[in-house]
Amino acid sequence: DDATTDDDDTVSDDDDTAPDDDDDSDAPVDGEDITCDEFSEEPTLWYVSADDSNSQADGAHLRALLESNLYLPYYAPFRPYELFNYYSWDFPTPPAGQLGLDVQLRADAQDPELFTLAVGVTSPAMSEVTRPDLNLTFTVDTSCSMGGPGIQNEQAALAAMASSLRAGDIVSVVEWSNSQALMIDSLAVTGPADSTLSTYINNLSAGGGTNLSGGLQAAYAQANANFDPEKLNRVVLISDGGANMGITDGQLIGANAEDAEDEGIYLVGIGTPPHGTYNDELMNDVTDLGKGAYIYIDEPGEAWHQLTGSRFLSNMALAAKDVRLEMTLPAGFAVETFYGEQISQDPTEVEPQHLGPNDSMLYVQTVRDCSADVESAAAVFEFTVTWQDLATGADMSTGFSATRDELLASSARELHKVSAITAYLDAANGVYSLPASDRAAYMDGVWNEVNAVLSSFPTDPDLQEVLYLTGLLRNRF
Repeated sequence: DDATTDDDDTVSDDDDTAPDDDDDSDAPVDGEDITCDEFSEEPTLWYVSADDSNSQADGAHLRALLESNLYLPYYAPFRPYELFNYYSWDFPTPPAGQLGLDVQLRADAQDPELFTLAVGVTSPAMSEVTRPDLNLTFTVDTSCSMGGPGIQNEQAALAAMASSLRAGDIVSVVEWSNSQALMIDSLAVTGPADSTLSTYINNLSAGGGTNLSGGLQAAYAQANANFDPEKLNRVVLISDGGANMGITDGQLIGANAEDAEDEGIYLVGIGTPPHGTYNDELMNDVTDLGKGAYIYIDEPGEAWHQLTGSRFLSNMALAAKDVRLEMTLPAGFAVETFYGEQISQDPTEVEPQHLGPNDSMLYVQTVRDCSADVESAAAVFEFTVTWQDLATGADMSTGFSATRDELLASSARELHKVSAITAYLDAANGVYSLPASDRAAYMDGVWNEVNAVLSSFPTDPDLQEVLYLTGLLRNRF
């Protein structure tokens, strides 16, 4: 393989091949047998998590890797729920104070006992007029690894957010490299593109070492000093992740995010391309602890896409806390593949997640009918979404139930899009594990599958992008 590690640790894929592993001595595993060995003759209740609705970095990160022709196995596996969060879904918007619950089921064309099941949980709308005021503390990485595209995308992210502010929002900026410095202290902005903030953004430059710990501590000290329960209080970390995080940093982030009385101070993580290998693990960890959005900015246009308009609100604001799906499968049905973050029959093993406004969580899994029973047509699927109301703190829930055939007879529009995204994602995660002689034919099949979905929904920009990216991966072989 000509995949190489450059001086900056970025792994290239110069000849579009991977190490050959043509050892096919192991017999293929029969997924149906494994799934049906564990099915229950009674209905089974599953607790499900898809991660925070704005954990979505892998959508842009994977695109950047494909466009740069980098060697995917070095960065894989890519998280499916982040791609589902990254792309948009056309579920009805519920009224204020409620969450929408939509369920779609579709049988596999080649395997009639296998079904794709998607559950969409959608938040109410929020507008610029109705959003709360903001108290934002930016913790800005200016280390030398941020030079070049890193600092350019950092400036674009800050400029996009500055354009989304309104008079009365409070902004502070902590810079960090070898040390940390408070560059802007509790500025009440005059409106979009405030002159003081714009001057700072335009003069931003990189140089020095990486002291993430000091930057986090200084940012949280500033955010706590400014804390206002009537505002959305956020620490916004912008970095290439080129640092280590200590145990005490994790405790600091978690303690500030888990305020029982208020929303707490959530951490929004914005990743930028580095000179070297991007530290996705660190950025994913800090945003999980901080219960906030995780975004990757691969080029300046992505900053304006993610951090203005309704996406700015969904990434910064909150519609519902502690959202969790409870899914009861009929007797004889078993989960074969789960595309979320956590699934268990023990509720203590599934952490509830937060949902932003103007947004949807999508829980995707394949389920197999192991019963071989004609009564499966009348088998009932049940779904309950629980969450905490922001205004009152009350525990809320909404539910839905339907038979297998009722679900099959209803709309499956979003499942077509799901099938295209999962085909693309599975290829990115798995094509290099195939024997070299099989990769081209496999990618032809994936490209044809995605193209067929796009032909049914030709104006969908997400599907247009997924086909383009599938084509880049296909061209490698």
